[in-house]
Amino acid sequence: MGEPAVFVEEFRRQLAKGMIQKGYRMVFEVLSLIRISLESKGAELSVSKNIYHGYLDMSYFAVTARSLDARKLKVAVVFNYGSFRFEIWLSAANKAIQKKYWTWFNTAGYSVHPRVPDIEGQDSILEKHLERNMDFNDPAALADMIAAETFAFIGDIEGFLERND
Repeated sequence: MGEPAVFVEEFRRQLAKGMIQKGYRMVFEVLSLIRISLESKGAELSVSKNIYHGYLDMSYFAVTARSLDARKLKVAVVFNYGSFRFEIWLSAANKAIQKKYWTWFNTAGYSVHPRVPDIEGQDSILEKHLERNMDFNDPAALADMIAAETFAFIGDIEGFLERND
């Protein structure tokens, strides 16, 4: 796999080009704009103030609707660096609640958004993957689109929970 020094040297060379920093800042600009859009349009939503930066694996922030919060569920708006796309996840306050709802969504027949195949080592229950080739040339339009997808995702989850409780 290589020596750690080789990885660090390659990382340094790539950073010296300056493109990684600009791309990284762009991801955070869009995440910030999504947060603002969700806060301004979602009176029923609580949006976390901070964006988790991660270790170049994922960056995200949490969104909670009252109906989800009562069940100790939350939604994460995620930029997944591995798949290089935005994703919207249904998550839980802890692993026990995550397992409970992961099983429940399966037995209740939920099929709108894919349930993660195995929750071991996962942070999500359900995931919505947005297209990979998004237009970062218009960050505001991109953020509005992802915010709309987030509202729709929350609505799907809330509707299913209400119909199947």
